Amino acid sequence: MVAEEITQEQDIVDNATDDIIKKLDNGELLINTACNILKNKVSRQNNKKNIRKPIPQTTIKHLINKTKGKCEICHWGGMGLEGILIPHHIHKYTNTEDNSIENLILICPNCHNTIYTLENCKDERMIEIITNNVDLEIRSIIIDYVRIIK
Repeated sequence: MVAEEITQEQDIVDNATDDIIKKLDNGELLINTACNILKNKVSRQNNKKNIRKPIPQTTIKHLINKTKGKCEICHWGGMGLEGILIPHHIHKYTNTEDNSIENLILICPNCHNTIYTLENCKDERMIEIITNNVDLEIRSIIIDYVRIIK
């Protein structure tokens, strides 16, 4: 038996519905066709999982009013510049799917990029290097924030 056939059979055993198994047993469905059906089903399920719910405009407006249009980390900005600010999830959306006001902060692009860089940084020395030119107060806030969400 070819390795590909074993994989196909295992896919069917692991994922097939009773209807597919019945059609295979009756000869109404070929193994390749059943595998394609299952792959498409898994692909559709994965696509549904990857679709993010948009943050409601009322939530964004509330964040802007709360922060007076300024970055919640470095306080850059102000009313009139609020369109540049980015809503950022405190607890990762992929883990929580939480777009609530309590799980969002409004930050400038610089702080946003710094946070994403630091979230993926494993080396503590690199964190110090990346934030070396950042104002001490802001640097402390960013480093503390990243340590909380890691």
